[in-house]
Amino acid sequence: MMNWIFWLAATPITANQRNQILFWIISIILLFFTLIGGIGWLFERYIARLERQVDADTWKLMDTRIVTSPQQFKRIALKKSHRHALKDFFWPYLLFALVTVIFLGYQQWIDPTLTFADLFDYTGRGFNTLFPIVDWDNIPMNEFFGFTIWSDFPPLLNSPRFVPEAMISYVLFFITVIGILLLIRAVLALYARTTCIYRDANTFFTKSLKDVAKNL
Repeated sequence: MMNWIFWLAATPITANQRNQILFWIISIILLFFTLIGGIGWLFERYIARLERQVDADTWKLMDTRIVTSPQQFKRIALKKSHRHALKDFFWPYLLFALVTVIFLGYQQWIDPTLTFADLFDYTGRGFNTLFPIVDWDNIPMNEFFGFTIWSDFPPLLNSPRFVPEAMISYVLFFITVIGILLLIRAVLALYARTTCIYRDANTFFTKSLKDVAKNL
């Protein structure tokens, strides 16, 4: 960020252009913090929903007094949690297996010249053709009061474009992204359920002196 401030101060641009640049920089910063806050809010809501799932799975155990110790509670509740985890992890691993089968099948029967590296190639038929690729090795630099700062945006090695020959890369990329998102969801769900189970085990079986006094 300091580089951009130095650049704005050193570059001979009009006041209107400088104001526009500052407006976009501030907008991007605000958007970034808004996204972080939104992701945090969604994460808290998701964790709360998983905690309610744990409560729904274990309340009968407490209501019927089948469970009489924290160890027994954790053993039964974790077993239920692991069953949910098997279902959650099944789908991402299925998608990863599907990606492998599609790639090997395409390589075997349609295009034997396709390699794994081709899937990432931004100059040919890789999914990176959909994204801007910045040439970080050739950033324009200038001296400003003894500081070496950026004098311009880095050049682009690739501008986003659709390449029909890269369709197989696009398909595999989007399936992989969905699989990664489902895998993250499964990991978060397992973590939330496990922490909730250990918390509830300590809460439900902790005797309070106030509760004992009420029964006297």
